[in-house]
Amino acid sequence: MIIPIDALLRREVEELHLRFTCESCVHFDESAPEGRCSLGFPHQPHLRATFEEADGVAFCKAFELS
Repeated sequence: MIIPIDALLRREVEELHLRFTCESCVHFDESAPEGRCSLGFPHQPHLRATFEEADGVAFCKAFELS
């Protein structure tokens, strides 16, 4: 499911320190070039930079806070 990103969500992410992008996930392998998901899921749509620029966000079903 893709959730629209509006000003309220952006503000809540900053104020509440919500973490849901790959960089905050235990399954994200930062040692790989450009990073990778250790479970093999595509990670590009779930990166922080993508969230900051996108109109919508797709949440990963395997996300686990690291």
